[in-house]
Amino acid sequence: RVETAFYYAWATSIWSVSYVNNLAFTLRPAYYGLLLFQRLGAECADRLDLNFDECANVKFLAGKTTDGKTRLLISCYEKEETEFKIKIGKSDATLYFVTDKECNTEIGKYLKSDESGNVVVYHKCENGVYLLEF
Repeated sequence: RVETAFYYAWATSIWSVSYVNNLAFTLRPAYYGLLLFQRLGAECADRLDLNFDECANVKFLAGKTTDGKTRLLISCYEKEETEFKIKIGKSDATLYFVTDKECNTEIGKYLKSDESGNVVVYHKCENGVYLLEF
């Protein structure tokens, strides 16, 4: 017997992290969103305080890994298109994400900070989870 936890999968409008298709499990977007939460929650014991402007339907979490990397998680639920400008200093960053339209939770997207030490994360869908590591 296979058991799974149930969460709201925004892309399918049903409660599930996976479904069975031809006797094989297929993962839904909610699984990948939870994977990104896990990368912050389980691997960042040292939580960080954040300085940010309040944003409707958006939540932020941040922490440090044991090897000194900073991770910032941005969770958007039914949020219109927007961009998040994040000050990370003179550093490079990797962005992992899952949205209504695409998923990149393995390789990551390389981001380089501008001359002011900022990177920009673009949210173009209603729902998405973004994990920035620098």
